[in-house]
Amino acid sequence: MLGKRKYVFIVIYALLFLVFSILFIEIVLRFTPYRFLLVEIYPMRYYYEVDQELGYDIVKNKKGYSHRVEGTKLSVWSNEIGCYDYPYRGEKDFMILVGDSFTWGFVPFEKTMGVVIENTIRKRLLKCGLPGSGTKQQMIKAKKVIEQVGSNPSIIIVGYFLRNDLIDDWLFPRITVVDGFSLIQIFLKDIRTGEKEVVSIDDLRKKLKELDSLEIKIKFWLIQNSVIYNILRNSIFLRKIAVSFGLADRRREEEVLPTYWFASYIPPDIYQSKYHWLNEAWSQHIKNILEFNDYAKQIGSKLLMVLIPVREQVYEPLWPDLEDIKPDVPNKILSDVFEKHGILYLDLTEEFKRYAKLQRKLSLGEQKGLYYRFDSHWNENGSYIAGLLVSKYIVEKGLVEVQDKEGVLQNIESELNRMKKVLAED
Repeated sequence: MLGKRKYVFIVIYALLFLVFSILFIEIVLRFTPYRFLLVEIYPMRYYYEVDQELGYDIVKNKKGYSHRVEGTKLSVWSNEIGCYDYPYRGEKDFMILVGDSFTWGFVPFEKTMGVVIENTIRKRLLKCGLPGSGTKQQMIKAKKVIEQVGSNPSIIIVGYFLRNDLIDDWLFPRITVVDGFSLIQIFLKDIRTGEKEVVSIDDLRKKLKELDSLEIKIKFWLIQNSVIYNILRNSIFLRKIAVSFGLADRRREEEVLPTYWFASYIPPDIYQSKYHWLNEAWSQHIKNILEFNDYAKQIGSKLLMVLIPVREQVYEPLWPDLEDIKPDVPNKILSDVFEKHGILYLDLTEEFKRYAKLQRKLSLGEQKGLYYRFDSHWNENGSYIAGLLVSKYIVEKGLVEVQDKEGVLQNIESELNRMKKVLAED
């Protein structure tokens, strides 16, 4: 009897030791950069709606929304033309910015690239980025907004993200809205063939119902409150082990994410024998870009393509060691297309590399470097520098009329030099 009690006490003490050890580690991790892995789940329900042309779009006149990026809670809204922007006041002399999440936000609104451009050039910019969109959707979005305001912009600025805009076009319309939630409906089923998988609306509704299960609620609670849990769930190595023992399901986004790398970085002329579908993907994608340029010409506007680099392109030590993936390949493909067809473009990649090299060490975060540490978007530094560089290009090329051109350029150079000092202090 005493022997059994002894073993019971040993088990209890072991469990208590384990629990307190986990709590201690959890507390310690709260004082490290890993605390930014904690995510408050703000589903932004009813911020998006189904759109027959786009697949989905931002609902007009929405207020009181927010989302969190690495510990910073950001306020989100939409104006009367369905853009995350100030109200449109009927300005006739304006520019328009479209793109994906980089142009939409992920930094405080006043630090977004669009606001920086607007304040620097001192000309109204309609900031109409749409998270998760590709080039085709961005063209449709620009058309919709221009038709709503009833005037044509002097310039259409397109924020082109080098990682996934090609794939977003290939899977168009990838995202839909079900019961107020924006959900991925079209997936890349097989990277070897480019085959797509379309999930029915009924199946998406079933997935939404699963969110009410106790298991999902526990997972959501852990995602929001446990650093340890988030470290484990973000470890590809540990997840593979869990999947091999049947302790976790292979997540669909893990099947799609490597596709972003492959499809964005494989030149079709070299790897066409291995990935035939990429030829068609690039062909369709380039056709969309040329159609966008033709539309801009038709309405008497200029089109400016701004190439937004992937974090791993800028910070080369972060580049994944994956076979057949080469940095800067899409930059070359796109620049050839732009130059051949006389399309204005600004590739931020090399400039961002130069700014990154000013840092004494590879340091990323909310206020360090150019990108967040865990999130793949620009932080405030990156967004601000991008806005300044785009403004400089527009003013130097005379793409819009600017009062006190020399003064504006001097101010831009002064701010860029200040940012160099900020980065050098990291």
